[in-house]
Amino acid sequence: MLTGDEQPTAGAAYINGFDTERDRVVASMLTGYCPQADAFCPSLTPRENLHIFAVLRGISKRNLAPHVNELLSRTGLAGSESDVASEFLSVGNKRKLSVAIALIGNPPVVILDEPTAGIDPP
Repeated sequence: MLTGDEQPTAGAAYINGFDTERDRVVASMLTGYCPQADAFCPSLTPRENLHIFAVLRGISKRNLAPHVNELLSRTGLAGSESDVASEFLSVGNKRKLSVAIALIGNPPVVILDEPTAGIDPP
């Protein structure tokens, strides 16, 4: 219900004071979401996926490359895997990419659905 996937039948939820029903657009901009299923374009590289999602989230052109590079680094995707089509990533690296997408723009609320499934410990 917080992500907008389901309609609530009763009650209310707020994200940073914004009603998730009445102020859906604002609430969604304040929320990062990592679904259980991969939600990225498999033919694009992690860098390209992050770039597109960052543009959609309103990251300025000036901050785009540094923000994408930081996310790749923070999620352990800054190596050679950042420039390989996402469909060829390991299951763990696909999950890392999904987490990185959820972190775009440093949202105050991040909802993660089994973010570590398939990720090998360091």
